[in-house]
Amino acid sequence: MFPRIATVKRGDKTYKYLQIVEAYRDNGRTTQRVVANLGRLDQLDGKLDDLLVSLSKYAKRPFVRDDQIGCQAALPFGPVLLTRHLWDQMQLGEIVGKLCRWRRYKFDVAETAFVLVANRLCEPRSEHGLARWLEHTFVCDAKGKRWEPDWLPAQQITKQQRVKVKHEQLNRWYRTLDALLSVKDKIEQALYLRVRDLFSVKVNLVFCDLTSMYFCRKSPVGRLRRHGHSKDGKSRQVQVVLGVVMANGFPIAHHVFEGNQAEKTTLQDVLTDVDQRFGLGHVLVVADRGLVSPKNLEYLAVSKFRYLLGLPGRRSREALEVLERMRE
Repeated sequence: MFPRIATVKRGDKTYKYLQIVEAYRDNGRTTQRVVANLGRLDQLDGKLDDLLVSLSKYAKRPFVRDDQIGCQAALPFGPVLLTRHLWDQMQLGEIVGKLCRWRRYKFDVAETAFVLVANRLCEPRSEHGLARWLEHTFVCDAKGKRWEPDWLPAQQITKQQRVKVKHEQLNRWYRTLDALLSVKDKIEQALYLRVRDLFSVKVNLVFCDLTSMYFCRKSPVGRLRRHGHSKDGKSRQVQVVLGVVMANGFPIAHHVFEGNQAEKTTLQDVLTDVDQRFGLGHVLVVADRGLVSPKNLEYLAVSKFRYLLGLPGRRSREALEVLERMRE
């Protein structure tokens, strides 16, 4: 059955009637018959909606009006979707899943690692603050199931128990970080090979630089957090020294050193690691004056690396002589 409008002329006026028509076969021929006349179309204004609502209770499928459809809240998903696209292009899920496939982990490390990476790219928070981000952002796993924060009941929050997220969820984020740290070198190596193949990278220039990162804590705890020369001006806080290695504009490795370790003592370890893990050939190492020392110069002189180092011209007689010759 279907609706049809029948036009009838009466004198100078034309009227339109709404009918319900049924198609059927009569001796093999398809014909139609009027099942119901609903009346003149101009007189049905406002009555059809009520009629449809009344008839909907006899329908097998529910009838929903447009005023019954609404969106109370829409969670942002675009940045996370872009992160998932980049994650898949770099094959990070496969790399992490393969390297962290251990029996002691009762969860998918690759999926939890994606949540941490997406949070760092979209709205960097701590593992505790991650729950607040999950509450107003749609983040799902590979199967489309949404990650939701797991809050403690309000009555369990006290001055001693100030963390509002359940221990099981926090513990999963921390165990994920432990798993990633244990295979950090292999992940960086696999990512480098992926970037090299994806972008046809031929490495001929390597940049190495260091900075300091401080913690809101004044007493040294653990193996790395120490008082040292702070580039953030936070000399009273403990810190670590972070080194990043860039190859042709792509970050390929990072290193974390003790907070009181001098920058000059890190260069040989970094270059040895780069040589062993990535097998780079003819490379030009570019470093600032913070990495220049007699030992590093001796090391670079006999190594296979070419190098370009920054020197303080006013305090280096050799550099000053070179600059004066260039002026002439």
